[in-house]
Amino acid sequence: MMKNLYICGLFVLLIVWSGKLWGQYIVDFEGSGETKGSYASGTVNLSGLDWDMTEALIGGSEPADWKNGARSARMRGYG
Repeated sequence: MMKNLYICGLFVLLIVWSGKLWGQYIVDFEGSGETKGSYASGTVNLSGLDWDMTEALIGGSEPADWKNGARSARMRGYG
């Protein structure tokens, strides 16, 4: 009896945990307010969540930027 209760509890725990493990959040930078034109620190709302972006910008004016759509995020790295 105790072994069945243990297995049932473990099964429920795995179902709840797997739901949190497979959650998805997709950012595509294509929303109307999802732009940031300078590398200065700033907060941008991306797909409903606020992101503090430092040393990064969001735009689509550079033809060499890799994009899947009209815009992309570009990060400036100093190491």
